[in-house]
Amino acid sequence: MMITDERREQMIEGVVQWIDAKGLHSPAILFLQAGKPLALIGSQLLLVLQPLLGFVGPAMGWFQDSRLLADYAQLLEDEVSIERILARLDHSSAHWG
Repeated sequence: MMITDERREQMIEGVVQWIDAKGLHSPAILFLQAGKPLALIGSQLLLVLQPLLGFVGPAMGWFQDSRLLADYAQLLEDEVSIERILARLDHSSAHWG
């Protein structure tokens, strides 16, 4: 099932806010830029690990819905979404920097 544009934007905003809260602008930008060619592989790895993360994640307080992993995998395989995250990180770091 495809995620809606509205849901995609919410997820992107959530990722950027999390990166802001952790102070990980530079590593996140570096990781996303370097990982663009491997984004599809990374998203598929997330799907492969979904059963394990679906069990461990809620126990660790990371997330409550295993469908969330599939949504993030779908987000990360889309180059446009990666570019949107990078653009928001650039804007955010320019605002705070």
